[in-house]
Amino acid sequence: MSVVSRALDESPTVVLKSLGWRYGDRDIDPEPAQRSTTGTESTAASGAAAAIMTRRQSGFIDAEIRPFNGDYRGAIAEIDKFSERLRREAPVAEVRVVKYPLNVNPGTALSGNTLDNRAEQSNSAPFKVVIVFKPQA
Repeated sequence: MSVVSRALDESPTVVLKSLGWRYGDRDIDPEPAQRSTTGTESTAASGAAAAIMTRRQSGFIDAEIRPFNGDYRGAIAEIDKFSERLRREAPVAEVRVVKYPLNVNPGTALSGNTLDNRAEQSNSAPFKVVIVFKPQA
């Protein structure tokens, strides 16, 4: 929590909506509704011992950029700065932005209408981040 708190202190435009935490052999799932139910759990004693040795903490941050005036480039830059602040922390192994306010994946097709009403723009730019911590020795 202190790692996330320090990054939030340095990012005044990032507003935390929710936070999830997990300590286990798998990272936290940012979209629990899409979890696969076909996974198998190891019940062997050696498998359980291996899982305990590889357990680590992971967190899920659901936040938004506020105020937001429709500047997606600026919002994405703020999200990237926030993620970098998290990465600089010694106990952090990995930080992944799993959802930007705008889909920046170059593999997706473009769609939309340039005549869309600007009044429908949101006051915030929501995003989601997964943070994974190094296993404790």
